[in-house]
Amino acid sequence: MNECPRGYYCNSKISSLPIPCPIGTFSNRTANDSISTCETCPPGSYCNDTAIVDPKQFLCPAGHYCPYGGISDPILCPVGTYRPLMGGAYLFDCLLCDRGYFCPSNGTVVPIECPTGTNCSGGAS
Repeated sequence: MNECPRGYYCNSKISSLPIPCPIGTFSNRTANDSISTCETCPPGSYCNDTAIVDPKQFLCPAGHYCPYGGISDPILCPVGTYRPLMGGAYLFDCLLCDRGYFCPSNGTVVPIECPTGTNCSGGAS
């Protein structure tokens, strides 16, 4: 048998073909022999497919956060917060909307300036 490819594990007792690492995990090594060699997707990335080799290709998008634990889908930053950069790992990576701006929806990337004559305090939605 050839060496087991990256993103898979090979166990001849289960299958004669390589088995993809499951959603929420990845493997950048070859010769994996069990599912335990598939690593959990790291914070700031999401692994929403099988046989992922490099979770850096799946950086959490702006307006979202991706905590540790092998999530398969990014989580939207809540109303009143924003995240302008990719790779947010935790809820606290979503920034409170600045005074003079508002963040009206989940997943805001860029805060919106408050209209003239209105008052938007920090965290405004």
